Parts: sequence; C-alpha cells; structure tokens
Amino acid sequence: MNQEPTPYPEINQILLDLHGCVADILGDLYVGMYLYGSLTTGGFDLSRSDIDFVIITTGHLQPPTIEALESMHLALLESGNQWVKKLEGAYVPEAVIWRHNPHHPPVPTLNEGRFYLGPLGSDWILQRKILKDSHVAISGPVLDEMINEISTDELKDAVREVLYHWWVPMLKNPARLEDPGYQPYAVLSMCRSLYTLSTGELVSKQTAANWAQRSLLADWSGLIGHALDWSEGDETQSIPQTIEFMEHVIELCRRL
Repeated sequence: MNQEPTPYPEINQILLDLHGCVADILGDLYVGMYLYGSLTTGGFDLSRSDIDFVIITTGHLQPPTIEALESMHLALLESGNQWVKKLEGAYVPEAVIWRHNPHHPPVPTLNEGRFYLGPLGSDWILQRKILKDSHVAISGPVLDEMINEISTDELKDAVREVLYHWWVPMLKNPARLEDPGYQPYAVLSMCRSLYTLSTGELVSKQTAANWAQRSLLADWSGLIGHALDWSEGDETQSIPQTIEFMEHVIELCRRL
C-alpha cells in the first residue's frame, strides 16, 4: 500500500483511514483505490481543491454493502475533520471503469457531502483518461490495464457533452455561480474545455487558465486571474461578467 500518495501528510492520513474502512467493508469485492483530479494533474490547492478518489470493485455492489458504505461515510463526515469534507469519489465496477457506458446501473457516489447512487456522466470519460495516465494508487493493480484506450475524438466529444448539458443551461439559471467557490470553478472549467477542444489534450485547470490568459482577449485576463488566485473567503467576481465569459468561450468551442 502506498503510504504517501500525496505530498500532504494530513491528506495522506485521511486517505489511508478511508482505505482501511473501505477494505474492511468490501472484503473480496475490493480491487483498488486510486486518485484523480488536481492531486494527479497538478494545481492542487489545500484551501480550495477536492480530494478526488475512485474505488474499483469486482462488480456492482448490493444494498447491504452500499448501506454499510453510506454509514461509514456519514460517520466520517460527522467527525468534523476538515479534510473529510473535501472527499469526492465513486465506487466503480471493473466493467464500468473499462469502457464508458452511459446506461450502466448507478454507482455509490460521494459528492459535496452527500452519499447517493448515481450514474457516471460524460465527464467520466475525462476522469478515466486522467486515471489511466496518472497511476496514483493507494493500493491495487496498475489501472492503465483496466481502462480501454481513449481517443482524442472521445475526449473532445466528452467536453462538448459536458458543455452543452451542464454549462449551457447555467447561462439561463446562474444561481450556482452565487457560490463564491463555484464562480472561479466555472471560469477555470471554461478554460480547460477550450484548451482540450483546441489541442486534444487534458491538462490541469491552472495550466489551461494560464494558456487562456495568453490566447484570449486581454479583457478576460482579470477574470481568469481572479479565478486562479481565489481562496476560500474571497469575494465572488462579477457574475454578469462570468456569464459573458462563459458565453464567449462556449461560442469559441462551438466553432472548433
């Protein structure tokens, strides 16, 4: 088992604690535990980033096991540990992690402090690519061999799917942007979407935002800079300007 999967001792401890609990509950159903997101692509920020993980299982989990996992996660959340609140992940069967299938049965998911059953959306094509390339395991076999090859066209199609089904509707109902942390997240996500559609490559949000500052009109430099520098407790940047930026980037993406 990897005792130091990240450069942060406090995060390593919560990941190892979670691993122990999960392994006890799953038993022979457990295959491996892996990291993705900013902890593997770069740009992780202790004050704002999530701790993204995936647990691979031999098959779809049954209700008693799911209930045990839910009780475990709720107990961890109630402990008051600040790092537990940043945990976000899913329990994914080997057959589902191998190839994206939008019609697979829902899987146990932890997101924004909620534990629930849900499908893995098109964004998981991107997450699977990160997992395949990053090789950051708490324990388990090499994940590269458990995920099929993901083409550049598949990556671009996944980005378009997320843009049109998640971000475009937000232009008409931008309530989520009122969350101080979500507004910079939206700006950085726009930058990464545009970068991937322009280059066919996946990079961290920070890398994509730095590229966007050089590539887009200077008018957007301040908004992107604010998103890059934002920390918890900072004020939200202009919501109308953010929506205007999203509209601009989405139109650029449509042309690619």
